[in-house]
Amino acid sequence: MTFEQLVWKMVKVNKRKYIFYFLCNSFTVMVFFMFSTVFFNDKIIDNPQFQQGMNEILIIPAVALFIFTVFFISYAHSIFIKRRKKNSVYL
Repeated sequence: MTFEQLVWKMVKVNKRKYIFYFLCNSFTVMVFFMFSTVFFNDKIIDNPQFQQGMNEILIIPAVALFIFTVFFISYAHSIFIKRRKKNSVYL
């Protein structure tokens, strides 16, 4: 059995775990980039009326979202590794 065959066999056996891990990380990154698009929008940055107020209003959710993103990705990764170790199938 080659390494490539071994990898594909493990992916087939653990496909639900890989899908869960991929979706969690994709969702987290999607939310982070959606907020970043609003936060770094040129019309908001260049407009003097909104510049002061919007920066102050959006900085707290930006920090909270960054902390949530780091926490959620590390949590999803630890769950993925624990499930892989717990239900490991020796092929």
